[in-house]
Amino acid sequence: MAKLRLGHRRRRQKKQRCRTCRSDNAKRICPALNGVIICPSCCQAKRAKIPGCDANCQYYKPLIKQSKFGPFPDYPLHSCLISHSTDTGLRIAVIVRRRPDGNLRAMFLLLDFWKRGVRDCFVVANLNPAELDRCCQSVAKSYQLSLPIDELYSQYLSGYTESNDFGRPLTRKNLQSENLALNKRVETNSDYAGRWNLTDGDTGESAKPEDLLDATQVTVDLGQPILINTIKLWHYWADGRTYHHNKVAVSLENKFDGEETTVFDSQYDGEYAESREGKTLVFNPIETRYIRCWADGNSVNQWTHFVELQAFLIPNQNLALNKQVETNSDYVGRWNLTDGDTGESAKPEDLLDATQVTVDLGQPMLINTIKLWHYWADGRTYHHNKVAVSLENKFDGEEITVFDSQYDGEYAESREGKTLVFNPIETRYIRCWADGNSVNQWTHFVELQAFLTLNVLTNQFFSSISFADCQTFIRHAYEISIKTKNELPWEFTFWQDFTGDIEQIPYDNNRSLYRCPKCDEDLPDESVELMTQYALKEDIQFYILCRKCGGEFD
Repeated sequence: MAKLRLGHRRRRQKKQRCRTCRSDNAKRICPALNGVIICPSCCQAKRAKIPGCDANCQYYKPLIKQSKFGPFPDYPLHSCLISHSTDTGLRIAVIVRRRPDGNLRAMFLLLDFWKRGVRDCFVVANLNPAELDRCCQSVAKSYQLSLPIDELYSQYLSGYTESNDFGRPLTRKNLQSENLALNKRVETNSDYAGRWNLTDGDTGESAKPEDLLDATQVTVDLGQPILINTIKLWHYWADGRTYHHNKVAVSLENKFDGEETTVFDSQYDGEYAESREGKTLVFNPIETRYIRCWADGNSVNQWTHFVELQAFLIPNQNLALNKQVETNSDYVGRWNLTDGDTGESAKPEDLLDATQVTVDLGQPMLINTIKLWHYWADGRTYHHNKVAVSLENKFDGEEITVFDSQYDGEYAESREGKTLVFNPIETRYIRCWADGNSVNQWTHFVELQAFLTLNVLTNQFFSSISFADCQTFIRHAYEISIKTKNELPWEFTFWQDFTGDIEQIPYDNNRSLYRCPKCDEDLPDESVELMTQYALKEDIQFYILCRKCGGEFD
């Protein structure tokens, strides 16, 4: 016979309606509203914004004080990101700090530089790198922000990326078939008739000095504006002589009176001995039509002996190839860190044992990938590995760290090297640190390469910036909020352990509150006064026409 089990029947909890938004999720009694019951969403929305919402509230008190744990700890900086600008005036700044457990905490700020300043702010207290990346993409897509490839490299590059496989290996066949200067017209400041053809593809295996061009200036016309990122140049090379006052520049207009872009100048980049391989000059993609080269004499006589000039758009080109290296140890006669040799035949005793090496890219360049090799034959692990980039070569706080084994973990060396991928950064100097390995005390730097990997670039929404630059953006938006009387989000005021004391961040009061988003020119006082007056009115839209650059923005 079945037994009846007696007991108390659990009563279903009755839902209560929020007195402010009328949802059926009311759970919290609000002392600031005289004990009215509200939902958690309304509690968060009104927090610190209405009279009486203070430390007496059981929901707000834990956020104001850390109880027995004291103030927020000073978490070390992990990275700072800024979204790419659009024609809406909105940018998203992200400050990421590292938690003691190895995870991250991030502050996201929506900055409105055309109207209200700091529009919104929220903090994610605990997330891993993969979650941070997903969060960044989600936030950027919600505001329709993306990387403006066409603005960075012109519309031509967008078409090129769609029609070419940027992952294909670079071979000699690819290199020669894509010479964009082949058989193009040449102009010189000397008699060119009957002389050696500078653009026929012949690099001078059979060249004799008396047959070569001795102009001090040559200009190659590519025929139309075209995108290039590599130039190869040969003078007479059979005896390894060095040519003086070598300079190479590119221009869209063929004026060369200040509008040109210089890609090499021996006065600053150093002279070099000529060789069969020629001189390879690598730079970020530039849209150009004219390539001009200068030279004046050589180490043997007074002639210039131009042999061949070639131009390419090479996918994923190594921007650090043959660039200058500085170390805190003796580098003379040691393994070349930027010659492209990743160490198949390397012996430990031939390698550089400095604890710090710096590669100078020669000029500011945009990169998003660095590859680094130490001695890898036995799979050893190197300690205190760190890689950072800088525009100024100071490395005293302005740099951006892209890898630090203290936080990112050590790794076993391999034939493939260590690949570091990050958001595009404009930089000139790359510095690497290391101190010993799992076998002995040496560092054994073998090779460093840097790339602007285009197929990675197209999916990015943010660029990495320094903490100081990020603070500058935030302080500017803060000043707009103060002048327009825009109410700052309570999260922004509360979580200042992310940004630092906002009032202590340097700000140029001589600059205009509103500026042209294209050329950064100050807007006239009359425009600023009008924009400030109506900044908080959502139904008013501004149309901006910059007098300096002619840019039009809504």
